[in-house]
Amino acid sequence: MSHTSTPLKLVVPLLVTALFVVTVSGCGGGREETVTALSDTGSAVRPASVEPAEVLPANAQQYLGDMDGDGTPSVGDAIKILRIVVGLDPANPCADANQNGGTDVGDAIMVLRIVVGLDDWPIGYCNPLTGRWEGLMEHSGGILGEFGVLLTQDGSTVTGSMFGYAITNGTFINNRLQGVMQTAYGAMVIDLLFDGTKLSGAISQGAEIYDLEFHKVHSEPTIPDITTPRVVSAHVAARWLYVEWSKRMGPGYDCVITALTGPDEGRAWGGPYAVPSGYAYYDPATRTHRMYLRDLLPGTYEIMLETQDEMFPGDPVDWHDLYGIPAWSKENAYRFTFTTGP
Repeated sequence: MSHTSTPLKLVVPLLVTALFVVTVSGCGGGREETVTALSDTGSAVRPASVEPAEVLPANAQQYLGDMDGDGTPSVGDAIKILRIVVGLDPANPCADANQNGGTDVGDAIMVLRIVVGLDDWPIGYCNPLTGRWEGLMEHSGGILGEFGVLLTQDGSTVTGSMFGYAITNGTFINNRLQGVMQTAYGAMVIDLLFDGTKLSGAISQGAEIYDLEFHKVHSEPTIPDITTPRVVSAHVAARWLYVEWSKRMGPGYDCVITALTGPDEGRAWGGPYAVPSGYAYYDPATRTHRMYLRDLLPGTYEIMLETQDEMFPGDPVDWHDLYGIPAWSKENAYRFTFTTGP
Protein backbone atom coordinates (compact mmCIF):
# COMPACT_ATOMS: atom_id res chain seq x y z
CA MET A 1 0.00 0.00 0.00
CA SER A 2 1.52 3.35 -1.04
CA HIS A 3 1.46 6.38 1.21
CA THR A 4 1.47 10.04 0.20
CA SER A 5 3.19 12.56 2.46
CA THR A 6 0.86 15.08 4.10
CA PRO A 7 2.48 18.12 2.45
CA LEU A 8 2.11 16.55 -1.00
CA LYS A 9 -1.54 15.74 -0.32
CA LEU A 10 -2.08 19.42 0.48
CA VAL A 11 -0.87 20.60 -2.93
CA VAL A 12 -3.88 19.09 -4.73
CA PRO A 13 -6.61 20.84 -2.69
CA LEU A 14 -4.61 24.07 -2.84
CA LEU A 15 -4.41 23.80 -6.60
CA VAL A 16 -8.13 23.02 -6.86
CA THR A 17 -8.84 26.02 -4.67
CA ALA A 18 -6.64 28.24 -6.78
CA LEU A 19 -8.36 27.08 -9.96
CA PHE A 20 -11.75 27.74 -8.35
CA VAL A 21 -10.72 31.27 -7.38
CA VAL A 22 -9.47 31.93 -10.91
CA THR A 23 -12.79 30.72 -12.32
CA VAL A 24 -14.83 32.82 -9.89
CA SER A 25 -12.74 35.95 -10.41
CA GLY A 26 -12.88 35.49 -14.16
CA CYS A 27 -16.65 35.24 -14.15
CA GLY A 28 -17.03 38.12 -11.72
CA GLY A 29 -15.19 40.78 -13.67
CA GLY A 30 -11.81 40.32 -12.00
CA ARG A 31 -12.87 39.96 -8.33
CA GLU A 32 -10.44 37.97 -6.22
CA GLU A 33 -11.79 35.92 -3.32
CA THR A 34 -9.98 34.92 -0.16
CA VAL A 35 -10.42 31.16 0.14
CA THR A 36 -9.18 28.76 2.77
CA ALA A 37 -8.33 25.29 1.45
CA LEU A 38 -9.70 22.18 3.17
CA SER A 39 -7.78 19.00 3.83
CA ASP A 40 -9.14 15.56 2.96
CA THR A 41 -10.47 15.37 6.54
CA GLY A 42 -12.53 18.55 6.08
CA SER A 43 -10.42 20.66 8.44
CA ALA A 44 -8.94 23.99 7.43
CA VAL A 45 -5.43 23.84 6.04
CA ARG A 46 -2.88 26.43 7.03
CA PRO A 47 -0.17 26.61 4.37
CA ALA A 48 3.34 25.91 5.61
CA SER A 49 5.07 29.09 6.63
CA VAL A 50 7.85 30.30 4.38
CA GLU A 51 10.48 32.64 5.70
CA PRO A 52 10.61 35.93 3.77
CA ALA A 53 13.57 36.07 1.41
CA GLU A 54 16.38 38.51 2.08
CA VAL A 55 15.51 42.12 1.41
CA LEU A 56 16.58 43.04 -2.11
CA PRO A 57 18.43 46.22 -3.02
CA ALA A 58 16.36 48.88 -4.73
CA ASN A 59 17.77 47.95 -8.15
CA ALA A 60 17.47 44.18 -7.65
CA GLN A 61 14.93 42.04 -9.42
CA GLN A 62 11.83 40.25 -8.25
CA TYR A 63 11.82 36.54 -7.43
CA LEU A 64 10.33 33.97 -9.80
CA GLY A 65 6.83 32.98 -8.67
CA ASP A 66 6.49 36.03 -6.38
CA MET A 67 3.70 37.64 -8.38
CA ASP A 68 2.75 40.23 -5.78
CA GLY A 69 6.36 41.19 -5.06
CA ASP A 70 6.17 40.76 -1.28
CA GLY A 71 9.21 38.46 -1.12
CA THR A 72 7.32 35.28 -0.12
CA PRO A 73 5.38 32.61 -2.05
CA SER A 74 1.65 32.23 -1.40
CA VAL A 75 -1.56 30.75 -2.73
CA GLY A 76 -2.27 34.23 -4.07
CA ASP A 77 0.87 34.03 -6.23
CA ALA A 78 -0.31 30.70 -7.66
CA ILE A 79 -3.72 32.25 -8.41
CA LYS A 80 -2.08 35.11 -10.29
CA ILE A 81 -0.08 32.61 -12.35
CA LEU A 82 -3.22 30.66 -13.23
CA ARG A 83 -4.95 33.87 -14.28
CA ILE A 84 -2.18 34.31 -16.85
CA VAL A 85 -2.53 30.69 -17.96
CA VAL A 86 -6.26 31.10 -18.72
CA GLY A 87 -5.79 34.50 -20.35
CA LEU A 88 -7.28 36.76 -17.69
CA ASP A 89 -4.02 38.63 -17.10
CA PRO A 90 -1.14 39.55 -19.44
CA ALA A 91 2.08 37.54 -19.55
CA ASN A 92 4.66 38.19 -16.84
CA PRO A 93 8.23 36.80 -16.83
CA CYS A 94 8.00 36.25 -13.06
CA ALA A 95 5.28 33.63 -13.65
CA ASP A 96 7.74 31.14 -15.17
CA ALA A 97 8.51 29.51 -11.82
CA ASN A 98 9.70 26.22 -13.36
CA GLN A 99 11.88 28.09 -15.87
CA ASN A 100 10.75 26.19 -18.94
CA GLY A 101 10.31 29.30 -21.06
CA GLY A 102 6.52 29.67 -20.71
CA THR A 103 3.67 30.00 -18.23
CA ASP A 104 1.58 26.90 -17.39
CA VAL A 105 -0.13 25.07 -14.55
CA GLY A 106 3.24 23.58 -13.61
CA ASP A 107 4.40 27.03 -12.51
CA ALA A 108 1.46 27.35 -10.11
CA ILE A 109 2.12 23.83 -8.80
CA MET A 110 5.75 24.72 -8.11
CA VAL A 111 4.72 27.77 -6.06
CA LEU A 112 2.23 25.67 -4.09
CA ARG A 113 4.87 23.00 -3.41
CA ILE A 114 6.97 25.73 -1.81
CA VAL A 115 3.99 27.00 0.17
CA VAL A 116 3.49 23.57 1.78
CA GLY A 117 7.22 23.02 2.35
CA LEU A 118 8.12 20.54 -0.38
CA ASP A 119 10.56 22.81 -2.23
CA ASP A 120 12.96 25.57 -1.27
CA TRP A 121 12.53 29.31 -1.66
CA PRO A 122 13.60 31.43 -3.47
CA ILE A 123 13.68 29.76 -6.88
CA GLY A 124 15.56 32.47 -8.75
CA TYR A 125 15.10 35.95 -10.14
CA CYS A 126 12.70 37.17 -12.80
CA ASN A 127 14.70 38.01 -15.90
CA PRO A 128 18.00 37.18 -14.16
CA LEU A 129 20.06 38.01 -17.24
CA THR A 130 19.05 41.67 -17.49
CA GLY A 131 22.03 43.82 -16.62
CA ARG A 132 25.71 44.38 -17.30
CA TRP A 133 28.08 41.39 -17.28
CA GLU A 134 31.86 41.30 -17.43
CA GLY A 135 34.39 38.52 -17.79
CA LEU A 136 37.31 37.07 -19.75
CA MET A 137 37.66 35.47 -23.17
CA GLU A 138 40.08 32.55 -23.42
CA HIS A 139 41.37 30.49 -26.32
CA SER A 140 43.76 27.53 -26.23
CA GLY A 141 44.32 28.09 -22.53
CA GLY A 142 45.33 31.75 -22.80
CA ILE A 143 43.45 34.95 -21.94
CA LEU A 144 42.74 37.04 -25.06
CA GLY A 145 40.99 39.97 -23.45
CA GLU A 146 38.11 41.19 -21.32
CA PHE A 147 34.53 41.00 -22.49
CA GLY A 148 31.58 43.21 -21.62
CA VAL A 149 28.01 42.06 -22.20
CA LEU A 150 24.79 44.09 -22.01
CA LEU A 151 21.65 41.94 -21.76
CA THR A 152 17.94 42.65 -21.61
CA GLN A 153 15.74 39.66 -20.87
CA ASP A 154 11.98 39.47 -21.40
CA GLY A 155 10.93 35.99 -20.39
CA SER A 156 12.62 33.57 -22.80
CA THR A 157 13.73 36.36 -25.18
CA VAL A 158 17.13 38.02 -24.78
CA THR A 159 18.53 41.02 -26.65
CA GLY A 160 21.66 43.08 -26.17
CA SER A 161 25.29 43.13 -27.20
CA MET A 162 28.59 41.38 -26.60
CA PHE A 163 31.80 43.36 -27.06
CA GLY A 164 29.72 45.95 -28.89
CA TYR A 165 28.25 43.45 -31.37
CA ALA A 166 24.48 42.91 -31.48
CA ILE A 167 22.96 39.66 -30.21
CA THR A 168 20.26 38.21 -32.47
CA ASN A 169 17.89 35.26 -31.97
CA GLY A 170 18.69 35.33 -28.25
CA THR A 171 16.78 32.84 -26.07
CA PHE A 172 16.98 31.82 -22.42
CA ILE A 173 15.39 28.45 -21.71
CA ASN A 174 16.28 25.99 -18.93
CA ASN A 175 19.06 28.34 -17.75
CA ARG A 176 20.75 28.27 -21.17
CA LEU A 177 21.46 31.42 -23.16
CA GLN A 178 21.74 30.83 -26.88
CA GLY A 179 21.89 33.19 -29.82
CA VAL A 180 24.12 34.70 -32.48
CA MET A 181 26.66 37.52 -32.19
CA GLN A 182 26.78 39.45 -35.46
CA THR A 183 30.40 40.58 -35.93
CA ALA A 184 32.06 42.36 -38.84
CA TYR A 185 33.74 39.07 -39.71
CA GLY A 186 30.65 36.90 -39.68
CA ALA A 187 28.20 35.37 -37.21
CA MET A 188 29.38 33.68 -34.01
CA VAL A 189 27.21 31.19 -32.13
CA ILE A 190 26.57 31.89 -28.43
CA ASP A 191 26.03 29.01 -25.99
CA LEU A 192 26.21 29.87 -22.28
CA LEU A 193 24.83 28.29 -19.11
CA PHE A 194 23.57 30.26 -16.10
CA ASP A 195 24.24 28.66 -12.71
CA GLY A 196 22.56 31.35 -10.62
CA THR A 197 25.65 33.53 -10.25
CA LYS A 198 27.59 33.42 -13.52
CA LEU A 199 27.30 32.75 -17.25
CA SER A 200 29.86 30.34 -18.67
CA GLY A 201 30.33 28.54 -21.96
CA ALA A 202 31.61 29.55 -25.36
CA ILE A 203 31.12 31.48 -28.57
CA SER A 204 32.18 29.76 -31.77
CA GLN A 205 32.69 30.32 -35.46
CA GLY A 206 33.29 27.13 -37.38
CA ALA A 207 36.08 25.19 -35.66
CA GLU A 208 37.20 28.21 -33.63
CA ILE A 209 35.87 28.05 -30.06
CA TYR A 210 36.39 30.80 -27.47
CA ASP A 211 35.71 30.11 -23.80
CA LEU A 212 33.84 32.73 -21.77
CA GLU A 213 32.86 33.28 -18.16
CA PHE A 214 30.87 36.33 -17.05
CA HIS A 215 29.72 37.72 -13.74
CA LYS A 216 26.94 40.26 -13.32
CA VAL A 217 28.27 43.63 -12.18
CA HIS A 218 25.14 45.78 -12.43
CA SER A 219 21.40 45.28 -12.83
CA GLU A 220 21.17 47.89 -15.62
CA PRO A 221 22.48 47.07 -19.12
CA THR A 222 24.43 50.29 -19.58
CA ILE A 223 28.08 51.04 -20.40
CA PRO A 224 29.81 52.52 -17.34
CA ASP A 225 32.72 54.29 -19.07
CA ILE A 226 32.52 55.64 -22.62
CA THR A 227 35.97 57.26 -22.69
CA THR A 228 38.26 56.32 -25.57
CA PRO A 229 41.00 53.80 -24.75
CA ARG A 230 44.56 55.04 -25.22
CA VAL A 231 47.98 53.43 -25.26
CA VAL A 232 49.94 54.14 -22.07
CA SER A 233 53.14 52.53 -23.33
CA ALA A 234 54.30 50.16 -26.07
CA HIS A 235 57.64 48.46 -26.67
CA VAL A 236 59.24 45.36 -28.20
CA ALA A 237 61.49 43.09 -26.15
CA ALA A 238 62.89 39.72 -27.32
CA ARG A 239 60.43 39.61 -30.24
CA TRP A 240 57.44 40.23 -27.96
CA LEU A 241 55.27 43.32 -28.42
CA TYR A 242 53.84 44.75 -25.17
CA VAL A 243 50.98 47.28 -25.25
CA GLU A 244 49.68 48.74 -21.98
CA TRP A 245 46.27 50.45 -22.07
CA SER A 246 44.56 53.15 -20.07
CA LYS A 247 41.47 51.01 -19.49
CA ARG A 248 40.35 47.40 -19.69
CA MET A 249 40.46 46.03 -23.22
CA GLY A 250 38.87 43.37 -25.35
CA PRO A 251 40.73 40.82 -27.48
CA GLY A 252 43.19 42.21 -30.02
CA TYR A 253 46.39 41.37 -31.86
CA ASP A 254 46.30 43.04 -35.28
CA CYS A 255 49.24 45.16 -36.38
CA VAL A 256 51.36 45.95 -39.42
CA ILE A 257 55.17 45.76 -39.30
CA THR A 258 57.18 47.85 -41.78
CA ALA A 259 60.94 47.37 -42.14
CA LEU A 260 62.60 50.81 -42.31
CA THR A 261 66.20 49.51 -42.45
CA GLY A 262 67.95 46.16 -42.62
CA PRO A 263 67.63 43.16 -44.95
CA ASP A 264 63.83 43.55 -45.27
CA GLU A 265 63.86 47.31 -45.86
CA GLY A 266 60.60 48.40 -47.52
CA ARG A 267 58.72 45.22 -46.68
CA ALA A 268 55.45 45.38 -44.72
CA TRP A 269 53.47 42.52 -43.25
CA GLY A 270 50.54 42.24 -40.85
CA GLY A 271 47.73 40.15 -39.39
CA PRO A 272 48.68 36.48 -38.89
CA TYR A 273 51.87 37.08 -40.90
CA ALA A 274 53.03 39.40 -38.12
CA VAL A 275 51.52 37.66 -35.06
CA PRO A 276 51.06 33.89 -35.48
CA SER A 277 47.83 32.32 -34.25
CA GLY A 278 47.95 31.37 -30.59
CA TYR A 279 50.68 33.88 -29.71
CA ALA A 280 48.59 36.79 -28.43
CA TYR A 281 47.77 37.16 -24.74
CA TYR A 282 46.27 39.66 -22.33
CA ASP A 283 47.00 40.36 -18.68
CA PRO A 284 43.88 41.83 -16.99
CA ALA A 285 45.89 42.85 -13.91
CA THR A 286 48.06 45.28 -15.90
CA ARG A 287 45.71 45.87 -18.89
CA THR A 288 48.53 44.75 -21.19
CA HIS A 289 48.44 42.84 -24.47
CA ARG A 290 51.48 40.69 -25.30
CA MET A 291 52.09 39.42 -28.84
CA TYR A 292 54.93 37.45 -30.42
CA LEU A 293 56.31 39.05 -33.62
CA ARG A 294 57.62 36.79 -36.37
CA ASP A 295 60.21 37.44 -39.12
CA LEU A 296 62.21 40.11 -37.33
CA LEU A 297 65.75 40.45 -38.70
CA PRO A 298 68.26 42.99 -37.37
CA GLY A 299 67.10 46.46 -38.34
CA THR A 300 64.70 49.30 -37.59
CA TYR A 301 60.94 48.79 -37.82
CA GLU A 302 57.70 50.67 -37.46
CA ILE A 303 54.65 49.03 -35.92
CA MET A 304 51.14 50.33 -36.54
CA LEU A 305 48.45 48.81 -34.30
CA GLU A 306 45.97 48.26 -37.14
CA THR A 307 45.55 46.28 -40.35
CA GLN A 308 43.74 47.25 -43.52
CA ASP A 309 41.76 44.15 -44.50
CA GLU A 310 40.53 44.31 -48.10
CA MET A 311 38.43 41.18 -47.53
CA PHE A 312 36.01 43.15 -45.37
CA PRO A 313 34.77 46.45 -46.84
CA GLY A 314 34.53 49.00 -44.07
CA ASP A 315 36.89 46.87 -41.95
CA PRO A 316 36.39 48.07 -38.36
CA VAL A 317 39.02 49.29 -35.94
CA ASP A 318 40.83 46.31 -34.45
CA TRP A 319 41.37 47.59 -30.90
CA HIS A 320 38.44 48.22 -28.52
CA ASP A 321 37.70 48.29 -24.83
CA LEU A 322 35.63 45.45 -23.42
CA TYR A 323 32.35 47.08 -24.54
CA GLY A 324 33.48 47.73 -28.11
CA ILE A 325 34.53 51.39 -27.82
CA PRO A 326 37.30 51.86 -30.45
CA ALA A 327 40.70 53.21 -29.51
CA TRP A 328 41.01 55.38 -32.64
CA SER A 329 40.07 55.66 -36.28
CA LYS A 330 41.96 53.57 -38.83
CA GLU A 331 43.84 56.62 -40.06
CA ASN A 332 44.99 57.65 -36.58
CA ALA A 333 46.15 54.28 -35.26
CA TYR A 334 48.96 54.22 -32.72
CA ARG A 335 52.44 53.58 -34.16
CA PHE A 336 56.05 53.61 -32.99
CA THR A 337 59.52 52.55 -34.13
CA PHE A 338 61.97 50.10 -32.59
CA THR A 339 65.30 48.51 -33.42
CA THR A 340 66.39 44.87 -33.19
CA GLY A 341 69.97 43.70 -32.91
CA PRO A 342 71.79 40.73 -34.40
